[in-house]
Amino acid sequence: MRSIITEIIIDAPPSAVRKVILDFQSYPEWNTFVNYIKSSEPGAPPGALVTLYAWKIFVDRAIVFGNDSQALVWNGGACGIARCWPIIRGHHSFIYEPYGEEGAGGETKQCKFVQVEVFSGLLSIFTFIYGPIMKAGFKKMNKDLKKRVESLAAAGEDTS
Repeated sequence: MRSIITEIIIDAPPSAVRKVILDFQSYPEWNTFVNYIKSSEPGAPPGALVTLYAWKIFVDRAIVFGNDSQALVWNGGACGIARCWPIIRGHHSFIYEPYGEEGAGGETKQCKFVQVEVFSGLLSIFTFIYGPIMKAGFKKMNKDLKKRVESLAAAGEDTS
């Protein structure tokens, strides 16, 4: 198995980061990597089908595996859902880790946002080709997310 892991510290509590991540409709406003996510069900609960577009190109159809205050996790494949499992599969996580000192509400003032993609299947051996491109996209998204969350917090918008 191959994997990509990126992380960034965001000056806002994990709940604020999660709120921005789950606001799929606002992605075109701030996310230059994953421009669009559509969920078959509001809030993307486990079992929901999500369709993702990166760089305005269809990338994946996936099934939400978990969605709680700690992470949003989905499983997908390059051809969409399970039918491509032997070829290539991705297990993707957006993780919201408490970071730094605790704030007034009992939540940390900062969040370590971690993206993890674990690949499996026959074509996962080629991650040396497409992995660096994806990692650069993840890093760009992390920076975009940081800017979005911190600007909402600075503007005094309720991000929790």
